[in-house]
Amino acid sequence: MTLSEYKEWKTTTYPACVGLTKVGKYGRVHTVWNDMKGSRPTPWYMRLIPMKYIGWNRKGAYVKFR
Repeated sequence: MTLSEYKEWKTTTYPACVGLTKVGKYGRVHTVWNDMKGSRPTPWYMRLIPMKYIGWNRKGAYVKFR
């Protein structure tokens, strides 16, 4: 990797999860990202988990155990 490739790689930004929202009649949880492409659904197993047990960080949604 050359120095110019390293500088380009280091300054590259990626989309980050900025929150959670409930969508639709049954309240399916979706993640909201900062790349302006709209919300994305969470994995199927999160449909059964109450919203207070679902957390989020810059990588996406996860299940909180505490």
